[in-house]
Amino acid sequence: MRIALFGLPKRATHFVPVLVQENYKVVALFLSEPHEPYFPQIQAIAEAFKIPCIYPADAADPTLPGRLHQLEIDLLISINFTKRLPKSILSAPRRAAINLHPSLLPKYRGPNPYFWVLRNGEPRTGVTAHYMEETLDTGPIILQKAMEIEAHETLGGLLGKLEALGEQVLLDTLRLFKSRDDVPSSPQDPAEATLAPQIKEEDLVLNFANPTADILRQIRACNPAYGAWTSLDGRAVKFFSASMVQGAISLAAPGTCFLHEGHFLIATGDGAIRPEVILLEDGGFYSADSLARLGLLIPGSRFGA
Repeated sequence: MRIALFGLPKRATHFVPVLVQENYKVVALFLSEPHEPYFPQIQAIAEAFKIPCIYPADAADPTLPGRLHQLEIDLLISINFTKRLPKSILSAPRRAAINLHPSLLPKYRGPNPYFWVLRNGEPRTGVTAHYMEETLDTGPIILQKAMEIEAHETLGGLLGKLEALGEQVLLDTLRLFKSRDDVPSSPQDPAEATLAPQIKEEDLVLNFANPTADILRQIRACNPAYGAWTSLDGRAVKFFSASMVQGAISLAAPGTCFLHEGHFLIATGDGAIRPEVILLEDGGFYSADSLARLGLLIPGSRFGA
């Protein structure tokens, strides 16, 4: 089976060796995002396996459909390719164009389901293989696998688990295409669709007036790729880890530091959190207690003020 893989260099770095090991013929790589730091790794892999690598691939290139036809591909596989593919490209493979999407479609269509399932406190997520259409993430579902989201999961942990699950979904989907000519699918229900848009700066800004559970979800959704932003007495900082503190009560305004059983806590809308990993704008990771030892945090200091 001849495959053209469209995707980010980071995803291709993982999936190309998997496909080759399973004896699938990857005849070309079409990679998006010219400044993606994983390009040297995938370039080395492509050279080792003698796979032509087009980088960055322009989905609007009028010669691209003809090149795909010349490659005589059976399947086009898209894994986090960041450009919309037109019908002329989607119709080029002899059998199908398939997208691997890291959510339980039709939930969380869009470029960043990883962040939003954590930010919204979803109990589960998964990976979906579906036929591609010109509109993003809307095609009929071929195969879907779900996984539970652990209570204290971070973005970094979830990414790794979804990549492993995606490998299972992709290989099971390819086995379907090897075993039968007509691979069944189920249409997505538009009424069930939700979106996972690109993250905006305001999505990363902490509001300590929010409930504690909401603040902690936001911090986990930002760890490690973004960091949840706030300020300390006018100085920009990022939070990467924090925990809930049971029984800590403060009459201080949300965002205010106070001492509780020898530790610095931050008042929230309904309780308090204990900061565990904070990044200062001029570099260096600290806990709240270590900032206090440096004299950068005292009772009454304000985050987000």
